[in-house]
Amino acid sequence: MANIIDTDFIAISQAVFDKIQGALDFDVYIKRAADAYTRLFTKGDTPDPEILQRYKSTKGVEFLYVRKEDYREYLLLVETLANRIFGTRDPNDKIPVDEMLDVLKETANLAVFEIIERTEVDQKSLHHATQTIAGCLNILAKDPKSFAKIFRIMGTRPYAMRHALTTSIFSLILGKIEQMESNRNLLILGLGSLFHDIGMSMIPFDVESKYESLTPDEWKTVKEHTHLGKRMLENVKGVPTEVRLIIMQHHEQPNGSGYPNGLRGPQIYYPAKIVAIADVFSALTCQRPFRKEPFSPAKALELMREDTGKFDHVLLDGFSKMFTKTE
Repeated sequence: MANIIDTDFIAISQAVFDKIQGALDFDVYIKRAADAYTRLFTKGDTPDPEILQRYKSTKGVEFLYVRKEDYREYLLLVETLANRIFGTRDPNDKIPVDEMLDVLKETANLAVFEIIERTEVDQKSLHHATQTIAGCLNILAKDPKSFAKIFRIMGTRPYAMRHALTTSIFSLILGKIEQMESNRNLLILGLGSLFHDIGMSMIPFDVESKYESLTPDEWKTVKEHTHLGKRMLENVKGVPTEVRLIIMQHHEQPNGSGYPNGLRGPQIYYPAKIVAIADVFSALTCQRPFRKEPFSPAKALELMREDTGKFDHVLLDGFSKMFTKTE
C-alpha cells in the first residue's frame, strides 16, 4: 500500500494500473533515482501495455508513480475498477484472487486519502492501519473461494465497501491508542471491523436508499444483520472465533439498550466496543445517499457524546483525542 506521507510522488500498484482502461486523467512516472522521476505516460494517453512491459523487463521498473495532486484521480479510477470487479453477479466471471487483493488494497488507500482530507489524524497511524488491513486481506486470500465470495457480496453495494474499510482503519488506530499491540489482537480487530456489517448484504432491500423511512418491520429485519453476518463467516478459513463476536456485538451498548441481546458494559466484548465507535463515526462523516452532506468530525463527535450510554466513554474520549483538527 502506498505510504501517503509528505512526498511529491506516490507509488501506485502496477497490477491495478494494468487493468485501467481508456485515456488517463493524470501523468504517470517511473523513478530513476532517489529524487528523479521520468514521465512514462501523459494525461490523455491510453496506456500501452507493451511500453510498460518493456520497462519492466529491460530497466527493472517495479513501481509506477503519480504526482501527489493527481493521486485522488488515480484512486477514483481504482474505485471504478473495484465496482466493476466486485459488483459483478456473473458466476462465470472468474477474477483471480490476487487481482482482487491488489484492487482491495488500493481501495483502502482511497479510504485513507479521504480521511486525510477530512481530518488531521496522524498519518503514520493511518499507514500502520492500512498495513494491518493488508495483512488481514492476505490471510483471507489463503481461502480463495471464500475470499472471492465475501468481497463479491460486499461489492454489490459500493457504500458498504468504503464504509467497511474506513471503519476498519478507525478501529485499528483506536486499538493502537488503547495499547492493543499483539498481532493476533490486531488481526481480530481488523477482520471484525472489516466485516462488521457484512450481514447487511443479505437484507432483501437497499437500506441506504430508504434509511430514514424504514418501517418498524423493516428495522426489525435490518437488526438481523448481526446474526446473518456471524453465520456467513462460520466456515471461512483464517477467521478467528472472536471476529464473529465483534459482528454480533458491535450494536450492543453499555447502557443495555443495544441489540441483538441487550448486553451491558462488562458483558460486551472489548473490541466490539471499539468497532461500535468507529462504525458510527464513519457513518456520520462519510457521504451517504440519504444525506446531502456528511457531518464534520467535530459535529460527529458532538452527536456521539450526546448519546449518553451508547458508547464506552473512556474509548470515546481516547478516540476524540486522535483528531488534531476537527473542522
